[in-house]
Amino acid sequence: MQEIALPTGWNMISAYVQPGDPQLENLLAGILDQTVIIKNGHGEVFWPAYFVNQIGSWASADGYQIYMLQPKTLSISGTQIDPAATTINLDAGFNNVAYLRDTPMPVDQALTSIQTELVIVKDGDGNIFWPGDGLNINTIGDMQPGRGYQIYVNSTAALTYPANN
Repeated sequence: MQEIALPTGWNMISAYVQPGDPQLENLLAGILDQTVIIKNGHGEVFWPAYFVNQIGSWASADGYQIYMLQPKTLSISGTQIDPAATTINLDAGFNNVAYLRDTPMPVDQALTSIQTELVIVKDGDGNIFWPGDGLNINTIGDMQPGRGYQIYVNSTAALTYPANN
């Protein structure tokens, strides 16, 4: 079971648990009364007020943007994902990506597997990790369980997180 706190407004989320029932209508049933819209990185939306569900099912490799009217907690029950045994395939450009570890980890260590393709990482609070161009900017610090991230890579890449402790 993973609990993800969702404050009012926009949130970027992900889960380290593969839901037992990944259908969005069922997975999000406990928070739908305060959910406006959910977007994935593929241009698809889940918009409950208009009965629109282009996403269909929760994809564990994806990060999601969700807009909440009031704070709620999303509870996801299922099977914990092994981050070291799970590869997330990234396309060149921006990708909305899940953080699959169950503990925080410094962003540079978490993304070691894609360090040669990595350009920039953004979180939902406007923080960035920009290691290249001699800038070495890191306002993200640690990647956090339950959070989603936008990762820009300059070519296709395969992201695999280090194992949980």
